[in-house]
Amino acid sequence: SQSGYYDEQGKQLYDYAEKNNTSLVVPGNFKSTVFTKQEFKIAKMVMEQSLASAKVECYNTSDGARISGSRALQSSDILLVTNKKQKQNCINNMRAKCFAIKPQASFVDEYKKVFSEQVLAKEMSMFRKKIELPISTFEQAEQLVESQKRMLFASYQHGNSLLFYFLYGTVNYANVVLNKVAYSLENGEFSVHKFNQARELWLKYYNKICGACQKQFGDFDTSTSLTIHRMASCIKHSLLCKNVLIVSDTKFVGHYPMVISEFLGFEVTIQYVSTLDFISSFELYNPDFIIFQLESGTTDFFNEINLRICNSFPTTTVLFIINAILPLNLIKNRRANVHFYLNPCKFSEEFSPPESNLLTSVVWSVLFLADIERFDFIYPKYTFSKSTKSTKSTKSTKSTKSNDRQLPNDYSLFHFFDLGLVIGGTTNEQVMQYGLLKNGTRPHLLGSKVKDISFSRDTVSDDELITMRKKFMARYPYLIEECDYV
Repeated sequence: SQSGYYDEQGKQLYDYAEKNNTSLVVPGNFKSTVFTKQEFKIAKMVMEQSLASAKVECYNTSDGARISGSRALQSSDILLVTNKKQKQNCINNMRAKCFAIKPQASFVDEYKKVFSEQVLAKEMSMFRKKIELPISTFEQAEQLVESQKRMLFASYQHGNSLLFYFLYGTVNYANVVLNKVAYSLENGEFSVHKFNQARELWLKYYNKICGACQKQFGDFDTSTSLTIHRMASCIKHSLLCKNVLIVSDTKFVGHYPMVISEFLGFEVTIQYVSTLDFISSFELYNPDFIIFQLESGTTDFFNEINLRICNSFPTTTVLFIINAILPLNLIKNRRANVHFYLNPCKFSEEFSPPESNLLTSVVWSVLFLADIERFDFIYPKYTFSKSTKSTKSTKSTKSTKSNDRQLPNDYSLFHFFDLGLVIGGTTNEQVMQYGLLKNGTRPHLLGSKVKDISFSRDTVSDDELITMRKKFMARYPYLIEECDYV
């Protein structure tokens, strides 16, 4: 299998040591010592314990930490004497004997019988009330730390809540901080002010944890890094040998094939054509997917294009990129093979999200092409500015605030899923609840209350937003043509 930290050519995707605390020194496999971090050190200990309890031959070919119970072996010295059939038999045996496969639906039902969402909400509320109480004495500070430990272990003993599993590690850390502040005397006395500052900070993060736990109670426990690289790697198998037709009137449409292939890391068969040329000669094309970048916002124009495409390509997957939020009736009455990428923010506005440019919308569309049939529409998650300055565009009276770009209330008939880069909307709640997308993303069900759904990918300062946009335009200078304020 391929490491998630390297591309197919073996090039490192990012400097791990620079981004993480790797100051721990441990014996190396091929070197005398190497640097690692605490999580990897724990993983090393777990592997060593497993090897000590089993009679197996294990070889360590990495240039990292030494693992007791394994033998160091250069990868160039590995002798493969088995054939493909034997390899597959080995994989099948591992799957059958090392793992148990349970039907997803029955597992979720059994899970809900054991762990109660209502009990978790009640316990979290009681826990919050403890943290909310202002502290005025050292004794009260000690009681808070002790009560948090007691509540966790009481929940664990009852066995019908996930409170302990969600909070054990975090509460241990919070208690260490609270204890340290409590015992850091000021002029020989307990500092009420400093302790309450720490308590308020802990309460802030506790509320975030509660929101995540209660909003996504039934979600799988997942963690991801280098999301876009993973998506590009996974989508490769679905797009190889497929033909993608891009219909667009933008001046730099000719750059799309090269940028998409460069971004994905493999060649995709991409054709591009203007709207008029496509309409006049659509019989010349035989695509597997059509991406139609529709810059005109008129309903009549969309209906004309939609009718022509659907009559000529009744089974081809068609994705319309539209720089607006469509009236609900257009989405409700769409044909089964037609889907939408709604991109209401305009890159031409000085403080608009960097993700709103035409190039990004096409690249992100490609990442979801193999899965778009599951959704009526997708909506990009934007990076917004924290300040109100971003509401003032140089040549536009329209605001770029996230609240003004959210979907209208009548969109509540859809069920929304967080897909990482975008939000997916579908009328079928069960369509993606427990499955993976072909681009490797596990969707998180968000519900159907439009006002409660965040369409924000991140919030940054005005200066940071401008810097992000400048970096993007420096890499793709033709995007400057989109900016009417330059």
